[in-house]
Amino acid sequence: MKTVLLLVILILQVFALYYLIRTAHNLGSKSTKNHNEVMANLRQIRATSGGLY
Repeated sequence: MKTVLLLVILILQVFALYYLIRTAHNLGSKSTKNHNEVMANLRQIRATSGGLY
């Protein structure tokens, strides 16, 4: 019984670790996408404002 309990705990820990890694990867991807969009918008503003900013 003790072995089964330890196995269940191990499986839950592995699942939690996988979930955290996947979530962090998704957040990083969204952050990179948003950063690229902001930089593109800044380039457009600089191009249309004649380099004032």
